[in-house]
Amino acid sequence: MRLILSAIAVVTTLWLGAAQALPGFVSGELLKTWCSRNEGLDREACYSYLRGASDAFHAIADVSAADNGGKNISPWPNECMPARVSITALRDVFLEFAAREPDRLGSQAAVLLAEVLQQSFPCATAPNSEP
Repeated sequence: MRLILSAIAVVTTLWLGAAQALPGFVSGELLKTWCSRNEGLDREACYSYLRGASDAFHAIADVSAADNGGKNISPWPNECMPARVSITALRDVFLEFAAREPDRLGSQAAVLLAEVLQQSFPCATAPNSEP
């Protein structure tokens, strides 16, 4: 029994130490690194992050709209981002942003990506509506 408890203590200590060594979020710089290397695990990390973020943004917009009488009031990209935009298009707009604003890449990638997507896929206003 003492051996089992000792093993659990060692594993827990190692796990907690590893968890503390991980960053609290993916930075724009790390996402840029993954997306710039268009091969292997870096490409897969880039595409997985972009897919996950895109899915989350759509889900947040859907929940916001459902909770607010059909109107999306979330600060995240909204229904104006095409649901079927290609992953390479998402990568390309993020990399264009990264090249244009490298000083902002220390920020959280999800926040930067939300801004990039809102700029890249703005909602069109109807001809006779107010902006």
